Amino acid sequence: IEATLERLHGDREFLKVLYAAFLDDLDERIKKIEGAVASRDFQEILVRSHALKGAAKTIGATRTSLLSIDLEQAAGQQDGNLIHTAWKSLGHELDRVRLAMNQYINQK
Repeated sequence: IEATLERLHGDREFLKVLYAAFLDDLDERIKKIEGAVASRDFQEILVRSHALKGAAKTIGATRTSLLSIDLEQAAGQQDGNLIHTAWKSLGHELDRVRLAMNQYINQK
């Protein structure tokens, strides 16, 4: 959070707006990735994980961005087992990020 705030020149309200926008799109992103994983649509996984990587990087969610890269690479290799493992790790991280962002947004 602090590194992102520094990039935003300490604008806490704008960071809240960025976090809210990320969270607003998150459920749809997750649903689309889950569908692509379930159907083994490697190209769709690659595209969706790449987009998530960029969105996460923009808001300073570095670990989410790195785990998105893992999923993207697994999709590029068309490795179902690796995709499952990467998606599980990314899902846990997204839960953590969602909680942290909601806490930040709701603080006074």
